[in-house]
Amino acid sequence: MKRNLVSASGFALLFSASLLAAGCSDGTGTAIPSDAGKEDGSVGAGGRIGAGGSAATGGSIAGPGGTAGGGNTGGNSASTGGSPSSAGASGTGGAVGSAGASATGGAVGSGGTSATGGEVASGGSAGAAATGGRVGTGGSQNDGGGAGGASATGGATGTGGSQNGGGGAGGGSSAGGGTGTGGSQNGGSGASGGGASGGASGAGDTSHSGGSSGTGGSTGATSTHMYTQGSDLYTYCGEKVLLRGLNQMSIWTDASGSSYPAIASFGSNAVRIVFAESGNATGLDTLLTKAEANKMIPIPEIHDATGNIGGVPGTVTWWTQPSVVAVIKNHEKWMLLNIANESGDNNVSDSTFQSTYTSAITSIRNAGIVVPLVIDGSGWGQKVEQLLTVAPALLAADPQKNVIFSWHEYTGGTQENARITTSLEKSKTLGIVLINGEFASGGAGVCTQTIPYQFLLSEAQRVGTGWLAWSWDNSNSDCSVGGASIFNMTTNLTSASGLVAGWASNVVRDDPNSIKNTSVRHCDWK
Repeated sequence: MKRNLVSASGFALLFSASLLAAGCSDGTGTAIPSDAGKEDGSVGAGGRIGAGGSAATGGSIAGPGGTAGGGNTGGNSASTGGSPSSAGASGTGGAVGSAGASATGGAVGSGGTSATGGEVASGGSAGAAATGGRVGTGGSQNDGGGAGGASATGGATGTGGSQNGGGGAGGGSSAGGGTGTGGSQNGGSGASGGGASGGASGAGDTSHSGGSSGTGGSTGATSTHMYTQGSDLYTYCGEKVLLRGLNQMSIWTDASGSSYPAIASFGSNAVRIVFAESGNATGLDTLLTKAEANKMIPIPEIHDATGNIGGVPGTVTWWTQPSVVAVIKNHEKWMLLNIANESGDNNVSDSTFQSTYTSAITSIRNAGIVVPLVIDGSGWGQKVEQLLTVAPALLAADPQKNVIFSWHEYTGGTQENARITTSLEKSKTLGIVLINGEFASGGAGVCTQTIPYQFLLSEAQRVGTGWLAWSWDNSNSDCSVGGASIFNMTTNLTSASGLVAGWASNVVRDDPNSIKNTSVRHCDWK
């Protein structure tokens, strides 16, 4: 949302004339910042302003806790990506590259034969197995033909192992080395018979590999943290995850995370945590700890650069403080790092957006941070077309190949259905992780717009896209109806019984594609 940031003193705000006239506060005498106008930079009732206290088009701050359109998150890439060298043989039954032979009777690609019941892949070129490597005794492979002798997911399984994944290119495995005897994996290097180069790690990271399963077993890649691979997000234990959760304005309304148990009670597997440069490492640690205690993936974001692309370097400086880096490392198993909320207005060019975030990625990785980075679209999060245009280059700029791209959906109208479908499907075609980091039932700043949120829920479930609704709060001020903002999803932060009827209850509980009906928790949180 286009919430304006608070000052170092905690809640000092930049007021516009309209806010002062309204005299908005949180009921305790403390004013809560509002968000900047969305689609066209204008401010509707209770409009938002960007970082620095000024709206993109002269918007004024709204009353207590005004919400904004647009949101964070998005992007994808596999954090592994080390590829074994061409013709490198694996150990027991391991796959080799172009024209290589497996040690124990693995099947080769086009025209190859398996020693003992192994399936012969088809469709591979230049001697590659179509599904990425060779199979040992009785093994089978699943999908994706390689090109130029590549294995699909980085090597073959051993005795009876199975392997998944898309085809590699140019002789390298798409996600790293091979597994050991009988094990399969989607990335990195396995125990015995690993690929020649294994899974590459960047900025001190460990590869997303490591595990081999027992004979005939199949597991995902393992890691010390969450990671992206193709157009999907994975947990540290190698399970694919679809984010299903809510935003919470923690820095302003709940610095202790006392609302998190209520959010988690619906089955939410993630919470996007509004934070600001005025906060400190201790405050961040408190909220991350609370989220994880309630089995939710924490996604902290810095709100200061809202609507202001020039504010991104400041957020990077905050994230890379030694004290903050230490907190991130302590929570890297589950955390996603949302660099800046909705940075940039509607006038940010593709080149400016790309260069700004390329620099941000470099600085954050150089600080030793390896977790997935979430990048919101410009235009207060709503320029998804630009986000999809620059995403491949930003993904390539990350040595971890571990970026998520976030679209904030606050545009209404009947034409929006087609835009939702096109955007979600294109992200899959591009092989990048796109999420809806914010949305609601109405357009921020333009309260008369009706967002097709239920269609969004349905398409996100069909395509496989994560999302987080805005917001589990009772102090938003935009688009007031009957004395309450349409963006308020609860009347009581700490109680599930405070859930507001209508769009909020649909998103959280009642829709077939609601949090309650589609959210899954993973690994040791099952």
